[in-house]
Amino acid sequence: MSSILLLTMACERSFPGDYTPSEQKVIEITARVLGQPVEQIRLEQDYRREYSADELEIVEIALFLEDEYAFTISDPELDGVRTPADFVRIVDRHRTQPDTQAADNDKNHEQ
Repeated sequence: MSSILLLTMACERSFPGDYTPSEQKVIEITARVLGQPVEQIRLEQDYRREYSADELEIVEIALFLEDEYAFTISDPELDGVRTPADFVRIVDRHRTQPDTQAADNDKNHEQ
């Protein structure tokens, strides 16, 4: 087997077209904030373990997403972020619900 085929098989997703728009945006912002190539960002990899990200970098990613999508990520939501996929779920939830409903969901999670 060629090394290209093996590399393609090893990657979660090989081409940007395979990602949803929110996944692409989270990956782009994550790569920019962490100074990593976009190709190296995987949705399920842990920010702290895999990318050595600190709290400030995770908050910075959240701020860029808030600016991009014009919503606020609550503290409980941010506390639950471990991977880029966590940010994708937050973005998708906020895009399908008005902010008041998302805030109500956060209050229910706190209880």
